[in-house]
Amino acid sequence: MFVPENEKGVFYLFCKYHEKLGFDRILKVNADASPDLVAECGGKEVRIEFEYDLGGLAPHYLVPDGVIGRRKWKWYKKYDLFLAKPPHDLSEDELKSFAASTGNDEVKSPKIKEFRFKRLSGRTYSIWGVSDPKQLLRVNYMGSLVYKSLKTWCDCVICWKKGNVKFHDPQVDLIVLKNRLKQLRLI
Repeated sequence: MFVPENEKGVFYLFCKYHEKLGFDRILKVNADASPDLVAECGGKEVRIEFEYDLGGLAPHYLVPDGVIGRRKWKWYKKYDLFLAKPPHDLSEDELKSFAASTGNDEVKSPKIKEFRFKRLSGRTYSIWGVSDPKQLLRVNYMGSLVYKSLKTWCDCVICWKKGNVKFHDPQVDLIVLKNRLKQLRLI
């Protein structure tokens, strides 16, 4: 019996046993993008992310900001807006202008945008922000911007083992492949 040692091994076992796991067929494989695979199950498309251990899933919750270096994010509830390291003296007009410029209402997954503005001193500033009217994001304990759920791009996570990580994403299905294959008496 093949026992996976990494994510590719979990992917291999899923592909081998996908029909016995209840998936009708594999529709698409994404070599270097998330989700890793799209399958069909009961006539519906299911976006799947593979991990060997659930600990490898944590980085997928981070919202990529396209900027090198860690940013501390702040939530402005009145504008449904997150800003990275905003100046402490942002005016209401500057906040309104930035919120209007983000325009993410129709986007499934919020996109971070740069906003440049000139202060009275003549100095030009850049801040990064994202509009979040659908409440898809939050700031984690380290000040990083993270998705509340992976549901915006993933329907199911398949891992070999859970490890010491607790999985709290009720909108996304979790399949621990080792356990499921044992239930089906395939290992």
